[in-house]
Amino acid sequence: MELRQLDVKTAFLQSELQEEVYVQPPPGLEQGEGQRVVYRLRRALYGLKQAPRAWHQKLKTVLTEMGFVPSKVDPCLYIKETDQGKILLLTYVDDLLIAAKTNDMVESVVRSVQAVLDVRDMGEATMFLNLSIERDRQAGLLKLHQRQQIEALVAAYGLENCTAAATPLPVGINFTALPNDPARLVGEKLTQYQALLGSINYIAGNTRPDISHAAGVLARALRSPTVRHWTAGLQVLRYLKGTSDQGIQYRQQQKQTLVCYHDADFGADVDNRKSISGYVWLCGSGAVSWKSQQQKVAADSTTEAEYVAATAAFKEGLWLQKMLVEFTGEHCQLTAFCDNSAAVKVIHKGVYEAKTKHMSVKYHYMHQHVALGELQLLWVNTNEMLADCLTKQVSREKLKSLTKKMGMI
Repeated sequence: MELRQLDVKTAFLQSELQEEVYVQPPPGLEQGEGQRVVYRLRRALYGLKQAPRAWHQKLKTVLTEMGFVPSKVDPCLYIKETDQGKILLLTYVDDLLIAAKTNDMVESVVRSVQAVLDVRDMGEATMFLNLSIERDRQAGLLKLHQRQQIEALVAAYGLENCTAAATPLPVGINFTALPNDPARLVGEKLTQYQALLGSINYIAGNTRPDISHAAGVLARALRSPTVRHWTAGLQVLRYLKGTSDQGIQYRQQQKQTLVCYHDADFGADVDNRKSISGYVWLCGSGAVSWKSQQQKVAADSTTEAEYVAATAAFKEGLWLQKMLVEFTGEHCQLTAFCDNSAAVKVIHKGVYEAKTKHMSVKYHYMHQHVALGELQLLWVNTNEMLADCLTKQVSREKLKSLTKKMGMI
């Protein structure tokens, strides 16, 4: 599909306010000594609490009048049905991304938007929200990476000439919380750590599943990190420096499939003994959704930990399935792989007794979807579990092998 990007100029100023809002005049516009004057706003201003919603309502009205309908699974995605096919329009505040089969379809949308809003045509999309888009139309390839953002982040922390790290975190290291640790970061150093983790987390959530586990581990100490956490954060940055050109590549396919690998590291947190869940969903040749997260409950067995991880993965899969239906109009079956045979049997049989009878009801609804054939759950050998690097630190060789299967090149 053709990809075109638009940028709305001073977006908030183009939206009308529904509320009665008054502001004091800025310096230089006073009406004279002793006169108390206020101004009523007709349009939104940046910094106004109502401004984001006012802009959203304005944009929604404009797109709806053009024939676009908000997606049922994502309110920031708009879809328009035409005789030539679907037109997809993705919004992120003042950035718009248009996808359609032909340039004429895209041009018609651009002209319609420009007739109502003051927008700048950015041409073919090559950079969207710090995600670089590289396409080979002839070969049917699309690659997403964040090399420019990574290089800017490395330079900001003065690591341009550092030695690249082999892995995001050292294998086997534990970040135990020590009460009243004298090495805790405070003041400006604490702010720098939080800013660094914010950038790492954004990169991890968009194009780099290989650092998702490291980002999760370090984020759990966001309020009270120590020097060890700061050093580990810089190692993640040194790892990104050496792999800045890596990204996820997607290959054009006749039929899309959704396949998941989910895993859990039982009792991984040495402080509260909670397990770490990890999952990755692949659409065709590349990963489209992944997560590494500490579980909210402390599991008392590997079966329970894997069961909780499977539930979280399946919820994400249902959403992805609905999204894919809106894109293609075709329903695809969900396939998931788990390396814990006990958890697979519990989900298939739907019998909850003995060591599983205490588990929360919300984790049991997966059995119904498996029984109806909406989800195919299969066992896979631990060595083939792609989500292994999302639950623990692994060796350099294993990390490369797993991420390559996720579509990272």
